[in-house]
Amino acid sequence: MIQVREAFSDSNRLATQGQLCSICGAPLQAGNRVIDTGTWIEMEGTFEFCESCFGEMAKQLGWVSPDRFQALWSDYEDAIVLVNDAEARVEQQQTVIQTLAEEVAFAALERASRFDPESAVEVSEEPDFDGAPNAA
Repeated sequence: MIQVREAFSDSNRLATQGQLCSICGAPLQAGNRVIDTGTWIEMEGTFEFCESCFGEMAKQLGWVSPDRFQALWSDYEDAIVLVNDAEARVEQQQTVIQTLAEEVAFAALERASRFDPESAVEVSEEPDFDGAPNAA
């Protein structure tokens, strides 16, 4: 059965091999945790490895450390705040645009109601690029 325990808790391994990680061979320090696979290897003792090796294996599987998870979660929460702020600004701008559109429509209706077709000047020619009528 796989379990997490403190280094130096396997006296059989300590007597035969010393307290070294079964994968990287690094000495395990008192108080550090090891992953005990529950597998006994003749002349070695229990197959166990350090947290660093476990972390490297976990990274290969796409897992992240608790510290990395907290950093990612914090970034996620910051992004949510930014998105909410952006959505609020968009909503404000939509309100401004709607108000301006209503004012333009009202101004156009008011102007149209004052339009006198009798006083309008009719231009029969197409304007050239500068907007003036073409001279005949």
